[in-house]
Amino acid sequence: MSSSLSNLELFHDPSYPTLSGRFRSMRPKVLVHRLNRSWKLSKKVKEITRAEKLKREMQVKNMKLYVMNKIIVEENERLRRKAMTLLQENKILLAQFQKLPHPDSNTIKY
Repeated sequence: MSSSLSNLELFHDPSYPTLSGRFRSMRPKVLVHRLNRSWKLSKKVKEITRAEKLKREMQVKNMKLYVMNKIIVEENERLRRKAMTLLQENKILLAQFQKLPHPDSNTIKY
């Protein structure tokens, strides 16, 4: 059992004499390729999550702007009704004012 353990330790040693230089040089490329691929995958995952986060933020901002716009439209409609009421009151008061006798007409001109 101990001899198999020592063989395992020797197998993982990069300076082990039975490994040829050809296999030693290929091994890191495979590992780098795998790391590079996983890095690209993690980068894609990060981009996707970033895009989803941005999409959610934009939806929240859009909803806030929609609510603000709705409030402004309702306020505008309320002010428009108030302005119409004031305009009608102004017309009524102006008509009543024109019906009053002019103060100069009561005086006698000589």
